[in-house]
Amino acid sequence: MISKFKKRIFYLFLVVFLNFTSCVVFYPSAKKVVKYGLKKAPIDVIIVPGMPFDGKECDEKIKKRIFWAVKLFQDGICKNIIFSGAAVYTPYIEARIMKNYAVQLGVPNEVIFTEEKAEHSTENIFYSYQIAKKHNWKTVAFATDPFQSKMLARYTKKRFKSKIIHLPYLEDSIQSFNKLPIPKLDIKNAYVPDFIPLTERQTFFQRIKGTLGGYIPFEEEK
Repeated sequence: MISKFKKRIFYLFLVVFLNFTSCVVFYPSAKKVVKYGLKKAPIDVIIVPGMPFDGKECDEKIKKRIFWAVKLFQDGICKNIIFSGAAVYTPYIEARIMKNYAVQLGVPNEVIFTEEKAEHSTENIFYSYQIAKKHNWKTVAFATDPFQSKMLARYTKKRFKSKIIHLPYLEDSIQSFNKLPIPKLDIKNAYVPDFIPLTERQTFFQRIKGTLGGYIPFEEEK
């Protein structure tokens, strides 16, 4: 006989799987999504979610997100940037690392904002969206990799009063950034002493709940 606990786990993964497959199957290509999003330019602010920093060098995927954000700003597509991410799996605040990198690439400090509470991708969007509301920014876009953009398309469509545009990065648009010298980052202001990683603060299923937005105070969006 299947226990209630195992049934709950089964249904949880079934929901995640169905959500994943529906997003991947029915979501248009990154180029089509970007083409649509660019019609809304200039966009008041873009939200760029973080990834763990190991204390040495940024992961290739996070570099691409940063490069894409820089390009969107340099091309006049966006006016402001919110880098989002707390210290989650490593003792470095992800948002600050990304901001430091973008500043080194020439983006003015005054147009970059950091959101430092988010520990899950759904939270990246929610807490950054609250910052956008406080600044009275009307057009908001989510700028990340194509896969994450697909995964969060339904979430951004259903959970927020104002439409969140998706701008997944295009590989061929950011290749030139790879030729630039790797900037020397000042990571001291991003370091968190006495850090405890998320894996020691939450169980696997608690982290799944967080990924699904289970800890977000959605009443703030009413």
